[in-house]
Amino acid sequence: MNYILKRGALFLIGLIILQSCEPLDTGPIHTVTFHSNGGTNIAPAKVRHGESLPKSRVYPDPIVSDGGRFLGWYADAELQQPYDFDQPVVADAQLYAKWFYNTFTIHFVMNGAPEIPAKEIREGHLPILDAPAYPDHVFVNWYLDEALTELFDPTVPISEDLTLYARWVTPSPSSWFVIDNGTLTMCTPPDGTDVVVIPEGVTTLPDWFVLANGLNEPGKPGFPTGKDIREFILPTSLETIGSGAFKFAAITRIHIPPKVRQLLPVTFEGCDRLTSFTFATGSQLERLVDNASNETIIGAPQLTQISFPPSLQYVGKYTLAGCQALATVTFERAESPVVFDGFLPGGGVWLFGGHFPSKIRVPNAVKEAFVSEMRKVMQDYEYDNMKAIVEGY
Repeated sequence: MNYILKRGALFLIGLIILQSCEPLDTGPIHTVTFHSNGGTNIAPAKVRHGESLPKSRVYPDPIVSDGGRFLGWYADAELQQPYDFDQPVVADAQLYAKWFYNTFTIHFVMNGAPEIPAKEIREGHLPILDAPAYPDHVFVNWYLDEALTELFDPTVPISEDLTLYARWVTPSPSSWFVIDNGTLTMCTPPDGTDVVVIPEGVTTLPDWFVLANGLNEPGKPGFPTGKDIREFILPTSLETIGSGAFKFAAITRIHIPPKVRQLLPVTFEGCDRLTSFTFATGSQLERLVDNASNETIIGAPQLTQISFPPSLQYVGKYTLAGCQALATVTFERAESPVVFDGFLPGGGVWLFGGHFPSKIRVPNAVKEAFVSEMRKVMQDYEYDNMKAIVEGY
């Protein structure tokens, strides 16, 4: 009898132990997905049904590279409902990061054209400005000052409120121009003309354009007379600027249209009054071309700064040798370093002739590679002087 009781007790104990070892039904596991909205990525979290998502799971807070300040996680994509970390998770969930940005306002002074509304720009962002319209006028550009002397640079991130001033010119009469299949073969403005607006549709300015048409600054070697044109407004349709096209021009500023892919030797040689050399937004410029005679492309002794667009990939020797006053040169290309594809047989680019500017600015991402490209083609003296002035930004 005792044996039977003992066996029965052991059976009951074993049954209780087996039942206690069976897994408990704790419910499903849910996935919480995080949308950082431009910030650092955070891996999805797994949360057991009915439990809350611990804040430590999303710490540290995400960061963003464009100046935004993190405000918190929200339960909706519209960022109206802050997420409650104390509530139980009962289904898969999506969380969205909310950011705060300082914003600045750009106001526009249209100078006779129809008004356009002010534009809000996030701090650190680049403005995207469409060209305005004004019947019977040509839009030249936006300027920072009422006198229209300081050109607005749309490649510089906005850091304050701005007022921009529109500059307009009236089209030059069609009778001034002879155009042959897109090439401007003749330009005959009357004496006393300051500004020539080259019409849309022109794709090519031929070699020696200014000198061939007598539009140059008078008193230059071999050219005692000239119409002394102070500015040419180039059309967006322009694709080719011939060699020597603006040699001895009296221009004070030039704005290169976006479709121009290369600049050739002698093109702006002897432009003694030139103080502003800029490129259109979206410029496709790829190359500064050199030649065997080591002739400069830009010979502008009063030019103090120039910024080449991100599209520029190749720079030849001596191409800026006529710019003895240059203090700051910027190469905006960040995808890869600018390559010096023209150099002397024994080494040497002498980009600025014997002059060295105060600084050469390149994006931080390519600074070391840019210096390495210089080392490949420059001898020690030139390389040491150029390396010393390269700055990352």
